[in-house]
Parts: sequence; C-alpha cells; structure tokens
Amino acid sequence: MKKKNICIIGLGYVGLPLFLELKKKSFNVVGFDNDNLKISYLKKKYINVKKKVFSSSNEIKKCNVYIVCVPTPLNKFLEPDTSFIKSAIKTIISVIEKGDLIIFESTCYPGCTKEMIINEIEKKKEFKFKKDFFVSYSPERIDPANKKFKITDIPKVIGSECKKSLKLTDDIYKKIFKKTYILHKFEEAELSKLIENVFRQINIGLMNEMAMMCKKLEINIWNAIKASSTKPFGFMSFYPGPGTGGHCIPLDPNYLSWKARSKNFFSRYIDLSNKLNQEMPNYIIKRAGNLLKKKKKVFNKSKILVIGLSYKKNVSDYRESPSLKIFQKLLSKVKKIEFHDDFVKNIKIKKNNKIKIFNSINLTKKNISSFDLVIVLTDHSYINWTILSKNSKNIFDTRFVCKNNYLNVEFL
Repeated sequence: MKKKNICIIGLGYVGLPLFLELKKKSFNVVGFDNDNLKISYLKKKYINVKKKVFSSSNEIKKCNVYIVCVPTPLNKFLEPDTSFIKSAIKTIISVIEKGDLIIFESTCYPGCTKEMIINEIEKKKEFKFKKDFFVSYSPERIDPANKKFKITDIPKVIGSECKKSLKLTDDIYKKIFKKTYILHKFEEAELSKLIENVFRQINIGLMNEMAMMCKKLEINIWNAIKASSTKPFGFMSFYPGPGTGGHCIPLDPNYLSWKARSKNFFSRYIDLSNKLNQEMPNYIIKRAGNLLKKKKKVFNKSKILVIGLSYKKNVSDYRESPSLKIFQKLLSKVKKIEFHDDFVKNIKIKKNNKIKIFNSINLTKKNISSFDLVIVLTDHSYINWTILSKNSKNIFDTRFVCKNNYLNVEFL
C-alpha cells in the first residue's frame, strides 16, 4: 500500500479519540461525519483539526484507509439498527479504489462484517475481497472517563480471514496501541466485543437481583460485596444500581441474542439479565414510594430531587441512562421533581406534546433541605456527599456513597 491516507467515518465517542490519536502519531488523517452540526462543533472546539473534518464525501476521495466508527443502536423491537453502517458503506463505495483497506470498529453481530461490508462492496463495485480490497474488524474498547486505562493502553483486537488485511491494520494500530491481538476469523473478533459486555450485563443483573433479595432479608449487600472482594482469586466485584446505561451494556447483548435467535437458539442468561436491568427504574421508584410512605409522606404530593442523570459517574453521556428514565417516570407521579448534575446542565423532555426544559439546580443547603426525598442515581466524584447527607430530610442511595449518615439514608 502507498502512503496511508486515513479517513475516520463517524466522529463520535469512538471515532474522535481515534482520530486525535492518529493525528498525534503524524498520520495523514481526516474525519468524516454526515452530521453537519457535529462538524461545525468540532471545527470550533479543535482549531488544529479545522481543515481535517468534513461532511462531504468529495473531501475523502484521496484516502486509501477507511475506519468505520459509526453508532449501532437498536430499533424499537430491540433488534440491530444497521442504518448507520449502511450509510457508511454507501459513502465508502462512492470513493473506494482497488487496494484500499477498511477497518470496521462499530459493535455488531457475528457475521456483520462479511454481510454488510464485504458482500456489499463485492456486489456494488465488483471488487474481490483479498485481491482488490482489504477488510478487518477491530472492536472499539473505549471506556469514557476511565483515568487508569486510556485508549492506547487497551490491547487492540484485530480480526480478519485475510493475512494482508491483518498486516495492513496491524501496521497502523501497533503505532498507537501498546499491544495488538490477532484473530483469524471475523466472527471471533465480533464476538469478543459482545462477550465483554454480555459479561457485564449479566453480572450487574445478578447483583441487582441480589439487592432485591437482600432488601427482603434485611442485609446490606454493599458490605457483603466489599467482604467478598477481599478474596484475591475467583471473584470480581460488580455492584447493583438503578440499571445499566450508555452505548454498550444495555444494547450490545441484544445483538448477540438476536443473531442466536436467527439460528433458533435462545439465550436465557442474556434475556434474563436484560429484563432485570430494564426493570430497575420501576423498582427504584417503588422503593422511593415505600420510603416516603414509611416517613408519613404522600408520594404524589412529595418533592423529589434526583442526583445524577448521566449513565455513569464523571461523564456527560445520558444515552440509555436509567437515571433519565427514572426522572421522566417521576414527572407524572410526584408534586415536584428536580435534578442536579454538573455534567448534564439541562435536558429537554416532551410532555403532552410540549417540550419542557429542565435545568440542573445547585446543591445548596437550602435547596437540598427543601425536598422530601433525595434519590442518588449517579455518584459523581465532585459531589460532597457529607453535605448532601446532613442537609437532606431523606435519602434513597442507589450507589452506597452516603455512608457517613445512616439516620436518614436508605440504601439499595
């Protein structure tokens, strides 16, 4: 291959960090995204990439490496929505030339790379894989806000059934990532990503069910997990919470169970853990109602403050966030509902065909004490949990962070 002119297709939470890392290593790299607003935002935020990000495919014709980092959400039937992949491949087909390399990073079901990339290019361009163009699958492994493991610290899995595709991809990624791991089957690489998130979804679901059980048994599950964690082998800590959120854990397992169903195999573990975690917002609301009742408060006349709307601590991402689902459900159930989150300053919620904007309130002593109940859903590091505990009338803590004051706190 000639000098590598790389194009990142999809400049979201995966594509943008990869774009910036490639640029650091002096690769000739450009970014493409068909979202004009996103391109305008990136040009303003990153002055040094102003002439390197585009929304027109005409600007990427000189590239010979295309790295696909587009979203892969689910539709309303919890089946893969592959529209972003189709759009990306359509763009690539319009510019691809013989000898070009495609690296597919988006999370997908086993077989997706062959079906949606290789087969489409061979059909539309009459190119032959391994001869006229090259393809590898390398699943993204980014963990937003993780200060211990940055993008370059995480080993990069690369899978392909073509030796040249593997070498071309490895030549690029070994200059960025500390370690690469080679697989010789697309499906094995695709599955590796799904296994990682199925593992987390199932174990979080298990702990959520354990939390429900421990409520009945009057046991503090958090202290028990802490004790279990002292075992130096055979145990990994997972914790209960309001449910799973973000771009991976609630969605990716469905890709695998959907594909398995097409072969008449039904995964009981995946389906049960999905169901458990999806039901957590309703369970949290039920527990909140019971807590208020115990305190002689009427639920629909109560004022509730929600702490945290993002799906995990120290990030601004609230996609699939259980906290947001709980907030939305409480809107029609209580007298007053507010939220605090410095990472999510405001949200727009549609109610009765009208869009209403909710702004994050400040955590002043006066504000905190004005609510009948505070529900802790996201445990951001910047929050002073002591002040929150001392000034709240009642707290329902789903993250076990208000440990300093047990008098007015109930834990999940």
